[in-house]
Amino acid sequence: IKSLVSRPEIQKITEIPDIPVKEEPKADIAESEHIKEEGMALFGEQVTSYDLKSPDDKQETLQSKSSFQKGRTSFSEAICTDRKVTDTEVMSQIEHTKSRSAFSARDNLSVLTLQFHDNKKEALYRQATVLKCTEGNPEGANKTPGMGFITDVLISLMCITCCGVVILLSLPLNKIWLAGFISSLVLECLLLLSLLIYLKKLRKISCTTRPSVPWIPRNIISAGLLLLPFLVISLRVVVSSNLDCGDVDILICLYLAALFHGINFLQILGLMKIALLLAVAACLSAVVCISQPFISCYNTKQSKEEVSGYQIWDIPISLFLFLKLVCMVIRTFELRIRLNFSSSIDAERDQELHRKLRDQAYWLLENLIPSHVLIELKNSGSYHRDHQSVAVCFASVVNFQDFFDAKWKHGHESIRILNELISDIDELLNIDKYNKHIEKIKTALGCTYMAASGLVQDDPNHIFVMMEFLFDIKKVLDQFNRNTMGFEFQMKYGCHVGPVASGVIGQSAPMFDIWGDTVNIASRMMTTGIVGKIQVLKETVDVIESRYAVEKRGIVFVKGKGEIETFFVTNPKL
Repeated sequence: IKSLVSRPEIQKITEIPDIPVKEEPKADIAESEHIKEEGMALFGEQVTSYDLKSPDDKQETLQSKSSFQKGRTSFSEAICTDRKVTDTEVMSQIEHTKSRSAFSARDNLSVLTLQFHDNKKEALYRQATVLKCTEGNPEGANKTPGMGFITDVLISLMCITCCGVVILLSLPLNKIWLAGFISSLVLECLLLLSLLIYLKKLRKISCTTRPSVPWIPRNIISAGLLLLPFLVISLRVVVSSNLDCGDVDILICLYLAALFHGINFLQILGLMKIALLLAVAACLSAVVCISQPFISCYNTKQSKEEVSGYQIWDIPISLFLFLKLVCMVIRTFELRIRLNFSSSIDAERDQELHRKLRDQAYWLLENLIPSHVLIELKNSGSYHRDHQSVAVCFASVVNFQDFFDAKWKHGHESIRILNELISDIDELLNIDKYNKHIEKIKTALGCTYMAASGLVQDDPNHIFVMMEFLFDIKKVLDQFNRNTMGFEFQMKYGCHVGPVASGVIGQSAPMFDIWGDTVNIASRMMTTGIVGKIQVLKETVDVIESRYAVEKRGIVFVKGKGEIETFFVTNPKL
């Protein structure tokens, strides 16, 4: 941005020249009106009160216009400056990021061995399988990196077979070498068969779809298979002394192919493969320098001068240069495999964390909003219903303010005890008969418990379940008071049956609630009631009198309703 702003063509565009001001002896009316219109366009209503008939007014207006244009240039420069500061802050934030691991996972790997610094992740990388059997079905996916170990063994078998076929077709037949070659093929076939049987049994036991060989046996077997092609080729060199230069060239090419075969076995430790290949290259260099066929071929080429400047150590140098390329490929492959494995583990961990957070959020929603309401919210995004017969109850701790003491641990302990009481009442909703019919609406004003029945299903018996719930609340309160030393909580109860409207209000913090005259009457029954009594109206008595005994209280003044006859529900009828 700085280089762009400093370019001369940009500066030329942003520079607005001052408007020359000429003093005219006399301004006509038309020109004054034109200047006035320009001033209104630039400055709004501020110019309308000026009289532009005189030359001084015209000159002042033109100077104001020129100042305004200069102001535009300064504003453009200010925008460019703000952009520079913003870009600088962004780059500084990126450069001083708390952890580079947010951008690259290489910091989690050792530079030399490429092992994870996290021991748990390294153990998981080396683990044979991470699948678990649940009712005969596997969960998750196999996190074993790279290709399957069976694939590695097959590739090794193909490499030995190809090397043996080339030697059989190109070099004279040797019985000792042929016996060694067949033995190596039989050994690999037996190993492959044993692995298949082992993995098949492991799949049945652990219910895994892609079981693998444990880490230590896998590395030991891989090391043996890695050295086997070199042993087959070297055996042909040792048992023969009458090899010509063409045969020697073929053996050198086979050695290079065997080195390239070292890229295989991606599931074992790369540093171990590199160390083995270095040892093999050193042994091959010694064989080349002391073996009679190679020395004879060297002397023949030197005598015939077929290669200018040909030396016997050119072959070891070529081997080590090729080995350098192979080691780079091995290290790059292992780095990518480990990074992919780390990314998959981190992604699964993030998915598990996301699943837990989602479950927690869903659990919180289920506790805030009834389950049947939550299902409809998922489908339609809103919820509102009308209900014809709903029982609404209020139960309030009337003497909590007497118990609350702000000086007692800043009131925290008082709130904790109140929370224990409300939680004990909430536990009643875990009972099946209450869980099916009653929904907790909210805890109003901190110490008033509000619940309703008949919202989920149209069952005429829900009012009786609500009455049982209120009597159980009284039992919970008595039990709680016996366990609370030095204070006895008191509660009032009110209930009413009638039509209500229910719905969910809010987007960021949705809340389920009910509205209607039934709710207001139930609240009034609680506020005008007596401690320890369940107060209801005549409409509720007509519904519950078949199962519950009631006691007439008399006429009570109810706000918004006037004087109404109320009753107390005393106890269930036998």
